[in-house]
Amino acid sequence: MVSATRTQTRRVVEIIREAYDRTRCGLVLCGTDVVEEGLLQGPDAGLLDQIVQRAIAVRLPRQIPEADILAVAAAAGLPVQSVPPPILKELKGLRMNRLALLCAMTAEAAERRGQAPDWELWLQTRRALLGA
Repeated sequence: MVSATRTQTRRVVEIIREAYDRTRCGLVLCGTDVVEEGLLQGPDAGLLDQIVQRAIAVRLPRQIPEADILAVAAAAGLPVQSVPPPILKELKGLRMNRLALLCAMTAEAAERRGQAPDWELWLQTRRALLGA
């Protein structure tokens, strides 16, 4: 919605309406506070008013909860019971897409090496993908 043109926004709204009209199933529209602000105050606020009137806002935290961070790392086989504090701090600063990518790439690198994923390999993977 933030980067869309008015025509694209109208098309999105029509698709949402059509999906609801055909299914009568509640729909979940997910976005950040930027999307919510756009719905309420943006240039297309009037066009989107019907959606806003039927919506319930659920705001997710800006920072990924530590439990979710550790769940992603654990899914990649990383030893979450022994995360070094500097790495945990770095993990907390990542967005979910980058966190998931780094953990998955670490697991892949560990598998190629025939070893278990560990935090040293995670650091090496981060450096290789993102630089120092």
